[in-house]
Amino acid sequence: MTHMINKIPKLCEAGKPGPACRPPTLPLKLCVMPWEHRIGSLGSRYSEAHWDGITFGHFAADDCGRPSISFTYNPTNVDTAFPQLFSEVNWLPSVEATARMWIGESSITHNKVRLTGDLDGANQMTLTDVDGTLLGSSQADGSLVTVYNPGLAEQSCTEFGSSYYSCPDLRLRYMTWEAVGGPSHRVLSKFKAWRASDDRSTWSTGPRPDKGCIPDEAEQDRNWKIRPNDMYNLTMFTSPPKHHRLFWFNDNQDDSIRLDIFLTQPFRLEVYVDGALMPEDSYDTAKLEPPRLPELSDAHGSYAFDPHARRFYVIMKGGVFGGRAATRGGGFILLRLLQVVQISMTVAVPFSTFDGDAVINNVATLLQIDPSRIKIVSVQSRAEVAAQGGRLLQADDGVSLIFQIVEPNPEPVPGEAFSESGAPPPNGSSWEDVIPAAPESNETSQNQTTGEDSTENAFEYSEQGLEELATLVQVLQNASETGALSQALNADVIIESIELTDTTQPEAGRLKESLICNDPRRLRLHAPVRSGSLARLSLFLSLFISRSLSVIVSRELP
Repeated sequence: MTHMINKIPKLCEAGKPGPACRPPTLPLKLCVMPWEHRIGSLGSRYSEAHWDGITFGHFAADDCGRPSISFTYNPTNVDTAFPQLFSEVNWLPSVEATARMWIGESSITHNKVRLTGDLDGANQMTLTDVDGTLLGSSQADGSLVTVYNPGLAEQSCTEFGSSYYSCPDLRLRYMTWEAVGGPSHRVLSKFKAWRASDDRSTWSTGPRPDKGCIPDEAEQDRNWKIRPNDMYNLTMFTSPPKHHRLFWFNDNQDDSIRLDIFLTQPFRLEVYVDGALMPEDSYDTAKLEPPRLPELSDAHGSYAFDPHARRFYVIMKGGVFGGRAATRGGGFILLRLLQVVQISMTVAVPFSTFDGDAVINNVATLLQIDPSRIKIVSVQSRAEVAAQGGRLLQADDGVSLIFQIVEPNPEPVPGEAFSESGAPPPNGSSWEDVIPAAPESNETSQNQTTGEDSTENAFEYSEQGLEELATLVQVLQNASETGALSQALNADVIIESIELTDTTQPEAGRLKESLICNDPRRLRLHAPVRSGSLARLSLFLSLFISRSLSVIVSRELP
């Protein structure tokens, strides 16, 4: 039977030695021991069971009037399905084919907790055939996939009765996404995994507090069985938290995936690997010459942002990182989302003479902010932009520019975001020594003069930062109306849109501000600006029933 790990210990892990730590031994019902009920949420990020050199014998569909099965799942393991790896399996002739494995629909109805197909413990249930002896095939690393979830199988799989799909060619590895901190009232939706290679979908629902007694709060995790070197689209239909942790439990250094995160709002993302911030100059492939998206051959943690598609790309690999295997949490990635103002505009300067550093310094001087807060995320000639729309322009007819201004003085990443990962801190210290811990939500200081809360939880988005960014939007609006922006850049400017991150309304897809003129010619702002030629600012608030966070895992095609 498959194993499960809950937060409430079954034996003596709680720390008290002696008889006090012994579990009760009185069965609740026939063949149901008291510790086999779900009395806690998931107690481990990852676990795997190895069944090596095991011999099965004397199992039959009719065994003294009842069916017997050599191996099945625990019917109370509702939270997740950890990997089960089989090797050197020996099947005796006394085992009937229909009595080998059962991972189909459960017929157990008398337990307090019943495993059903909408729970991760059922729909992500697979068995791994390490050497081909479990399935009796000549191929290694195949899978048995539960009939609960045909979307996890592939077209070449063979359905066996009402139990499982036999998939000798299907490699699967366990992947976890975690929401780090954030508001305690946040409710995350199902997380959809769509595999592009064969258009199959599966879901992760996460912990279900309504399924059994959970005395402690469940972690906001989502888990899938992912095929290496394939493409997945993972979609969450709620607003993204500020911090994300990603684990891919795969020790094969030859495997690599690319996560493509789609954001409905503008953000700037920071990438941390095992607690270390990945420097832009080394890991941001958009800074290469020429700029490009990260490739599977790039280093673990390489990334890029495409503002046109509004996608953030990051590379994850299997293997060993800093002496710690990926199956032990090595190489985990933390993503931090920072609030920004994103400005799209056209500058009337030849593309060949465009100076990005000068633009950054001049805009910073105009707004009276540190230039390090400004980042150019896209530079294209107007000819390139026009060609994408099927139009032709001269190569030096202007530059289409997108840049972001990040929120001021973001809080350090809370030490708990790294200490909870299990990664060892540098130099044998603690993560709280390296990076300050986040204050508790009820541990806030009061401003003595105003009485307002002056401490923000570093796990949550900064309201003060959002207010400062909103002020910059107003300054940019005024500068465009008065011609100060054109003067600062010493060129005619067309501001096409100003977008501001808005995390205050979970149901709002994005807050978009665009500069619009009745006469398109008036979009070209001169210095000085003539009366009557001012652009007017229109504010559009696009409300969506839900936001979506999409992640695509892709492979390098041959």
